[in-house]
Amino acid sequence: MHWQERHPQAKLLACVSGEIHDVCVDIRRDSPDFGRVFEFSLRGGTGASLAIPRGFAHGFEVVGDAPATVLYFIDEPWHPDDERGFLWTSVAASWRVSPSVAVLSEKDRGFPAFRDVFPAPVAAR
Repeated sequence: MHWQERHPQAKLLACVSGEIHDVCVDIRRDSPDFGRVFEFSLRGGTGASLAIPRGFAHGFEVVGDAPATVLYFIDEPWHPDDERGFLWTSVAASWRVSPSVAVLSEKDRGFPAFRDVFPAPVAAR
């Protein structure tokens, strides 16, 4: 799951071919939906698109046997040094691909868990 810390991006994406299961997590600490997971299915040829506001971590998995082509429109350039992430399996999403067969980059495999990036606040006494 990815986002940019100092240069947050709003995204509009579409699946041009194949099918993806898209997952977004609200990481805005002041939001009543902080930590909430939102899931969407996008399939090529439908014309459907997904708007993801700033302040959300984002990731997707390709489902089915065919490869997928995903088209992104972003409102802020990508800054590789500003990219952050947490482990995709550390949020309660309905992932369809088993972690044992998922193909991930070295960087994505090394991300910490959601709770380590966003620890729960300590209650005031």
